[in-house]
Amino acid sequence: MLASLDCETAQDVASCALKGAGYPLPPEVDAMEDARWWAARASRQELKAFALASFRAMPARDQTAFLSFVQEREAAA
Repeated sequence: MLASLDCETAQDVASCALKGAGYPLPPEVDAMEDARWWAARASRQELKAFALASFRAMPARDQTAFLSFVQEREAAA
């Protein structure tokens, strides 16, 4: 039963059984809204793969801004 597993393992098992969210579709209206929708359904493996690939595809100044944003949010938590 999934409830008997730790959260990370349960998510991995469920994602494997459900096959994850697949590839993100092109945004229809709002890219951020579509990204949130996809991320809510993606498997842990998909999230990690697309996050890293997206980060690496960013120009250096966008990578710097992204890291600053993430670090500020962590510091505020």
